[in-house]
Amino acid sequence: MKIKSLALLSSIVLLVGCDEESITNSMNESKEKSTITMKVVDSKTLLPIDSAEVYSVLKKNSLYSDKEGLVTWKDNVIGDYDYIVSKEGYASQRADLKVVETGMGSTARVADNILSVPLHKVGVTVKGTVLLRDSKTGNRSAASKIPVVIKYDEDSQIYPAELETMTDASGVFSFDSLAENVQYQIVVPQAEIDGQTYEIVDAGNLVIPGLRAGEAYSMSPVTMEVVGLLPELIRTNFSTLDTIDEQADIYLTFSTNLLADSVSNAWKVFKSGNVVDNKCSGGIEVLVASKLLSNGKTVMINSVSNKWNRATYCLEGSVYTTEGRSKEFAMLFNPGALSERPSNVINLNWDDTEYKLSWTVEKSEIPGLSGYRIFYKTNSMADYRQFRDIADNKTTEITIYYMNDDRFVDATYAYFYVLPYAEINGKVVTSDVSDENLKPKKIVFE
Repeated sequence: MKIKSLALLSSIVLLVGCDEESITNSMNESKEKSTITMKVVDSKTLLPIDSAEVYSVLKKNSLYSDKEGLVTWKDNVIGDYDYIVSKEGYASQRADLKVVETGMGSTARVADNILSVPLHKVGVTVKGTVLLRDSKTGNRSAASKIPVVIKYDEDSQIYPAELETMTDASGVFSFDSLAENVQYQIVVPQAEIDGQTYEIVDAGNLVIPGLRAGEAYSMSPVTMEVVGLLPELIRTNFSTLDTIDEQADIYLTFSTNLLADSVSNAWKVFKSGNVVDNKCSGGIEVLVASKLLSNGKTVMINSVSNKWNRATYCLEGSVYTTEGRSKEFAMLFNPGALSERPSNVINLNWDDTEYKLSWTVEKSEIPGLSGYRIFYKTNSMADYRQFRDIADNKTTEITIYYMNDDRFVDATYAYFYVLPYAEINGKVVTSDVSDENLKPKKIVFE
């Protein structure tokens, strides 16, 4: 139950039916300070608690409740007041109220305040186990030395509102002497283990209902898994295959570093195949080999026969990032279908007065150009991410309001680059441009 201040004059009880002025100040005298009376009670029985310590954060001193659970603070001026109430065998609790002027006219009238503070007995135990899932095998093992946080329900005003412990060698954690009749939430923060980031992917219901003192609650095991950016395909060289080069290889560049061992034999190509539910369907399989290039982000796939025909091919495969995230891909490419590749962007400009990013391309008229894909990377990011698409080959500028964009919170600068693309036979191909020639534009945030 959230503590609420009640601005009540004791004279209200005695003077029911009197006019507003007499209720505010029964003696009709100026009153510039408030008397704060606090009653400390047991949250379950509502019986008064004797000798509870009430510490004033403002005045930095303590008073103790009497046999009726009462504590009185006199001569309190208008303003905010915070207290911490504690008693052995109970959870400490915050209490707060505001002293305000309630009178009208030239005479100052400040109400006295009565505040009830219900304390919760301690004695509840919550236990659980944290496990780690191997991203390759799926096997689970104990997560040792992992921080676990338990949070009290915000309305309870328990102080401190959060408690933290660590898992033991078996992945087990335990919280003892918790407050009764209060809802809790278990939180397992992200953890760095052997250079990889783990978090609870499927947290489920980690909220624990209020229990009685002396009761223990055993949670079902929670599992942490490796997380990271999903690999996004940001560029292909499908457009270079229009020459029907017998030595042509396929290059697929992804947004983040890939696990090298996951690339070999992970891709298949089917001549005259189609994409169905992110898989290739039908067609004749073409024998290919694949490997990861030294930049860690580009997969090279080549036909063992070293020859592509003028036909539609379906390419399918999957990649794993170094952080353990995986994604499947399936796409069509058409050697010889593209007569002219999308032109490359040759100049990026930034106008910091109008917040506009603009660009020019190699040629002014390109029939195959469908639009642009814009990517960005801030000073706090390891890899580029897609900023937005422009499905228009005539638009060559965008406005970037970075001050109101959550993607740039805490960033001091960002790099942008623009990649033209074309839609050919229902698929998207990008310009054949290397990383060295992308020519990103640095934008410094003021």
